[in-house]
Amino acid sequence: MRTTGKQCGLAATGVYQPSLRSPWLAANEKKQKQQEAAQEKKQKAEKCKVARSNLKSMQEKPPNTLWGLPDGSYQRFTVEERQKEIDKLNKIINENCK
Repeated sequence: MRTTGKQCGLAATGVYQPSLRSPWLAANEKKQKQQEAAQEKKQKAEKCKVARSNLKSMQEKPPNTLWGLPDGSYQRFTVEERQKEIDKLNKIINENCK
Protein backbone atom coordinates (compact mmCIF):
# COMPACT_ATOMS: atom_id res chain seq x y z
CA MET A 1 0.00 0.00 0.00
CA ARG A 2 1.39 3.40 -0.97
CA THR A 3 0.93 6.54 1.02
CA THR A 4 -0.12 9.78 -0.55
CA GLY A 5 3.04 11.51 0.59
CA LYS A 6 1.19 13.47 3.23
CA GLN A 7 3.13 13.70 6.48
CA CYS A 8 1.75 12.97 9.88
CA GLY A 9 0.81 16.13 11.79
CA LEU A 10 3.48 15.49 14.42
CA ALA A 11 6.25 15.05 11.89
CA ALA A 12 5.24 18.20 10.05
CA THR A 13 5.31 20.39 13.17
CA GLY A 14 8.22 18.71 14.92
CA VAL A 15 6.27 18.74 18.19
CA TYR A 16 6.41 15.37 19.89
CA GLN A 17 5.40 14.15 23.27
CA PRO A 18 8.44 13.70 25.53
CA SER A 19 8.01 9.92 25.44
CA LEU A 20 8.14 9.92 21.61
CA ARG A 21 11.20 12.15 21.26
CA SER A 22 14.53 10.79 20.20
CA PRO A 23 16.91 10.09 23.08
CA TRP A 24 19.61 11.80 21.01
CA LEU A 25 17.55 15.00 20.82
CA ALA A 26 16.89 14.92 24.55
CA ALA A 27 20.60 14.42 25.28
CA ASN A 28 21.49 17.20 22.86
CA GLU A 29 19.05 19.63 24.52
CA LYS A 30 20.38 18.70 27.95
CA LYS A 31 23.95 19.32 26.78
CA GLN A 32 22.94 22.68 25.31
CA LYS A 33 21.24 23.73 28.57
CA GLN A 34 24.35 22.73 30.52
CA GLN A 35 26.53 24.78 28.19
CA GLU A 36 24.23 27.79 28.58
CA ALA A 37 24.31 27.43 32.37
CA ALA A 38 28.11 27.20 32.33
CA GLN A 39 28.32 30.29 30.11
CA GLU A 40 25.99 32.22 32.44
CA LYS A 41 28.03 31.15 35.47
CA LYS A 42 31.22 32.33 33.74
CA GLN A 43 29.64 35.70 32.91
CA LYS A 44 28.48 36.15 36.51
CA ALA A 45 31.96 35.33 37.79
CA GLU A 46 33.46 37.95 35.47
CA LYS A 47 30.91 40.58 36.55
CA CYS A 48 31.69 39.73 40.17
CA LYS A 49 35.43 40.10 39.62
CA VAL A 50 35.09 43.46 37.86
CA ALA A 51 32.62 44.84 40.42
CA ARG A 52 34.86 43.85 43.34
CA SER A 53 37.86 45.44 41.68
CA ASN A 54 35.95 48.65 40.95
CA LEU A 55 34.54 48.78 44.49
CA LYS A 56 38.01 48.34 45.95
CA SER A 57 39.28 51.21 43.79
CA MET A 58 36.35 53.45 44.75
CA GLN A 59 36.87 52.84 48.45
CA GLU A 60 40.67 53.13 48.48
CA LYS A 61 41.15 56.20 46.29
CA PRO A 62 40.39 59.71 47.52
CA PRO A 63 36.95 61.17 46.69
CA ASN A 64 38.38 63.75 44.26
CA THR A 65 39.91 61.09 41.96
CA LEU A 66 39.42 61.50 38.23
CA TRP A 67 37.59 58.40 36.92
CA GLY A 68 37.66 57.12 33.35
CA LEU A 69 34.20 56.54 31.88
CA PRO A 70 33.23 53.92 29.26
CA ASP A 71 32.94 56.61 26.56
CA GLY A 72 36.60 57.59 27.07
CA SER A 73 35.96 60.79 28.99
CA TYR A 74 36.95 61.50 32.60
CA GLN A 75 34.89 62.73 35.53
CA ARG A 76 35.18 63.52 39.21
CA PHE A 77 32.24 62.20 41.19
CA THR A 78 30.46 64.28 43.80
CA VAL A 79 30.06 62.67 47.22
CA GLU A 80 26.51 61.67 46.32
CA GLU A 81 27.49 60.26 42.92
CA ARG A 82 30.37 58.35 44.49
CA GLN A 83 28.07 56.82 47.12
CA LYS A 84 25.52 55.94 44.44
CA GLU A 85 28.25 54.18 42.42
CA ILE A 86 29.41 52.27 45.52
CA ASP A 87 25.81 51.19 46.19
CA LYS A 88 25.46 50.08 42.56
CA LEU A 89 28.65 48.03 42.77
CA ASN A 90 27.50 46.43 46.04
CA LYS A 91 24.23 45.45 44.35
CA ILE A 92 26.12 43.87 41.42
CA ILE A 93 28.31 41.97 43.89
CA ASN A 94 25.27 40.70 45.84
CA GLU A 95 23.62 39.50 42.61
CA ASN A 96 26.65 37.85 40.98
CA CYS A 97 29.07 36.76 43.72
CA LYS A 98 27.45 33.68 45.20
